[in-house]
Amino acid sequence: MNIVFSINVPYPEGMAGSMRVKLFAEYLAEKGHPTSVLITNRDNGQNESSGIERNVKYRNLFLTRLPYLVHLLLYPFQSFIFFATSKKKNTKNILIIYGDIDFLTLPIIVIARFFGFKVVIDIVEDRSLQSEELSLKAKLNLRLSEFIMPLTIKSVHGIIVISSYLKNKFEAIDNKIPITLIPVSAANLLSLVPHERIKKNKTTHLVYSGSFGVKDGIQFLIDAFNKASNKYPSLRLTLIGTANEDIYKLTSSNKNITVTGYLVDFEYWKILYSADILCMTRINSPFANAGFPFKLGEYLAAEKVVIATNVSDVGLYLENKKDALLIEPSNSLALGDAIDYYFENIDRMPNLARNGFHKSKQFFNPLINSKILERFVEQI
Repeated sequence: MNIVFSINVPYPEGMAGSMRVKLFAEYLAEKGHPTSVLITNRDNGQNESSGIERNVKYRNLFLTRLPYLVHLLLYPFQSFIFFATSKKKNTKNILIIYGDIDFLTLPIIVIARFFGFKVVIDIVEDRSLQSEELSLKAKLNLRLSEFIMPLTIKSVHGIIVISSYLKNKFEAIDNKIPITLIPVSAANLLSLVPHERIKKNKTTHLVYSGSFGVKDGIQFLIDAFNKASNKYPSLRLTLIGTANEDIYKLTSSNKNITVTGYLVDFEYWKILYSADILCMTRINSPFANAGFPFKLGEYLAAEKVVIATNVSDVGLYLENKKDALLIEPSNSLALGDAIDYYFENIDRMPNLARNGFHKSKQFFNPLINSKILERFVEQI
């Protein structure tokens, strides 16, 4: 098979979406399938415009930055040229689109199908449920996506989803299209990621990493930590990611909270493995329950104690106080109780962390999940 991933996130370095595609692409390339990644938007500058990493070719649709309107005008023509030159004879050509159908992915689908590609969509969220403030451009794109999704979905050959909610949603739209559920994958189960165990000091280190949107409920974590740090002076909290002004205001009064900003992979893994407790927070919202927290698999694979809000399918994979400490979402008191439980049952925590590690190997293993993807596209 000749496989092309189309993504609207940076590659090869980036956040959760970039890693999901990266793990899939590198597995397929290792199995002998010619694999490439097309970045359809303008990269944020952390990557080269084109290159090859672990046998995966990648390139931006535009190798230089252009004004946005010029970008949109030339977009269909550049896409046409890309797929005309990417198609391979005497093999199955597959296009896997990461993300929803919108005004940027629709032309990609039409052009790829024109050249005989089978089209698969990898959907990881339901943006129609989003409650955050959006720009006018984002709102228009969302409305267009909601309008064309039920129609365009019938033109694809397969759908990958990350949660049971999304699986049920798209089966209701069209139950004849092949759909498979592939959850998150933990990169640190592979040798690609350093597994160095950081020497312990006298502090107890909590770590959160990811986005700082409404769905993430960081204010509940900060509130719980502020109260717990009065009880446990050894507590330290590190927030990894690009925070907004509201987060900085909430953390400014507590010297034991550090906000790192965006970190390159090496620094991210270094802090992750220095932690005692890894925190995955979400609020109890339809948007949060539609997707699945990307970082949860990595947290468990680090063989650390994980505090996780029980949203989406989390409770289907993990058992409370056996594999992780599961708590109600949008509840700082429940988060504080979980921190208390950690200290009151400190001798049981290594076993809990090991159980979580085994669950990550069972459900969030990139080799197993990528094999599911390979078989799925082979059968299309």
